[in-house]
Amino acid sequence: MLADAFKTALEDKYDIVILDILKDRMFFDFVFPYCSRTQSWLTLKILTELQKIPEFIIGNKHYNEIKKDFTDTNPDLIISVFPILNKYYWKIAKELNKPFWIAPTDYNHDDIKLLGIPNMKKEEKQENFRLFMYINDENNKKLKEYGIESGKNLTYIQFPVRKEFLSFVYDYNDKKQTAINEITKMKKENNISENDRSVFISLGANTFMADVVTDYIKIIDNAIDSQKQFNGKLTIFIACGNNKELKEKLLSYQVKSKDIIIKPVGWIDAKEMAKYELLADTVIIKPGGNSFTEALTLQQNKVFIYKDSTYAMKWEKANLDFTKEYGCCSEFKFTWEDGYEKDVEEKIFNRLNNNKDIKTKKPFPKSNFYKVTLEEVDKILANK
Repeated sequence: MLADAFKTALEDKYDIVILDILKDRMFFDFVFPYCSRTQSWLTLKILTELQKIPEFIIGNKHYNEIKKDFTDTNPDLIISVFPILNKYYWKIAKELNKPFWIAPTDYNHDDIKLLGIPNMKKEEKQENFRLFMYINDENNKKLKEYGIESGKNLTYIQFPVRKEFLSFVYDYNDKKQTAINEITKMKKENNISENDRSVFISLGANTFMADVVTDYIKIIDNAIDSQKQFNGKLTIFIACGNNKELKEKLLSYQVKSKDIIIKPVGWIDAKEMAKYELLADTVIIKPGGNSFTEALTLQQNKVFIYKDSTYAMKWEKANLDFTKEYGCCSEFKFTWEDGYEKDVEEKIFNRLNNNKDIKTKKPFPKSNFYKVTLEEVDKILANK
């Protein structure tokens, strides 16, 4: 998603090549289909803590292949959006005398080493390196220890919101009527009347996430079945990507309430994703860097966060912490915590029954990504 955003920002002026360097080179993808939900996050937490091991194995085993990928492409600028091999990308960039940028996909990092950032105090050609990221005071202190400073080799940047989302955001180019028209059209297509409500769930297209999604459906179903929560029907849309197994599993799920309609959604492009998030009265997502930024830009005050992933992934916890500065979403309890089901029910139905927005502290920031990216690339490639 971040790679596509760079492409969108630059393709009118530059030729862009996206290399999937890690394709077929990962070694732990086999773990998750055989783990329970808790085991999966525990496994990922351990692998994250031991990042140097996969970094070493993949980097050393495939170094020459990866270098050949770059050599064959012969880019004027290398931008990395996936941190696990940054140490090796930087080594290759120096050998090829190419400028190298790191653009993390998340808002901030308590562990700077997790980004694979080289220690610029020990490097000679600092002008060829730049870090793009959202930073806070704590990040600033840690980055300075690595010789990385604003105005020298650090650019402050908000994360990208794909332009398909921006075309529906009220504050951008006065698109309010466009958004209203799209909501009206989608309600008609999905037989959603004025008294009906809808929920959009986007937690990634992993089959093991089906249990989490069905948890939410079960909680909502029990609440509606036991006591009528609102006058109308509830349509639950679930993003399934290209995962046919997940889609079939959800289609076969039986609800007790006749007022609930389950609609798994296959792969959709950015424009369609924006429409579903715009349509929904409630959006449930995990705090991935780009996905939650887009949801909050489009549906601020209506977003709820599934946070189990933050147990394993420090960067997603940082994303969630970032939102607290703005107070623009609400998080559910961990699924293994006492009172989890009651917490989900109360928060969802407070939103659906009362159409009551989550109270914010201040507006979620607009992204400066496209403008800043093009300006910085123009600067570094001006003499090429």
